[in-house]
Amino acid sequence: MRRRGAAALAAFTLLAGACGGGSDGDDNDNVGPPDDGMTGGCVADSNMDVYSAPGIVHTDAPGYAGPLGAGPAPTYTVNPPSGGDHLAQAARPGVYAGLNIVPDGNLVHALEHGYVILWYRSDVPVAEVTTVRAVRDTYPRDTLVVERKDMPVPIAATAWQQRLLCQRADADDLGDFVEKARSKAPEKVPH
Repeated sequence: MRRRGAAALAAFTLLAGACGGGSDGDDNDNVGPPDDGMTGGCVADSNMDVYSAPGIVHTDAPGYAGPLGAGPAPTYTVNPPSGGDHLAQAARPGVYAGLNIVPDGNLVHALEHGYVILWYRSDVPVAEVTTVRAVRDTYPRDTLVVERKDMPVPIAATAWQQRLLCQRADADDLGDFVEKARSKAPEKVPH
């Protein structure tokens, strides 16, 4: 009996491998359908802009002198950003939309302090925004809600070196992300 079970498993594994399902090596494949039981069409990743330099305890963008140094504002290749260098002032918890959106450098500094950002693309329906804001209302001291025009997915959540990219707003998926990620960052700032 065990021999037949092992043979069937081996045949299934070979058949599954022959049918594809592997990665083509492109890191942008992570914006596809969910594979971990999430209901909002979400996938998680740990993409983050990184620059390592001696004596720096967090990651910095190349060419930027640090949050208190002189130099150009940092830019980010990961959208939405989940870390990297930042501006000196961290954005505070709240809702940032329309003309009230702060620079990414302030938002990334908030991530370094352990806040979670709930993002929505400007073109999502009002019902999706309402769901995102409801999650924020559950964690008002730990979250920021930010409208973003050029995001590759409609809804996202970011914490330091963690992202959740979603095809729609699902309160359970977003809430679980906030619950697990809040206050887990390089700088321990009470919220």
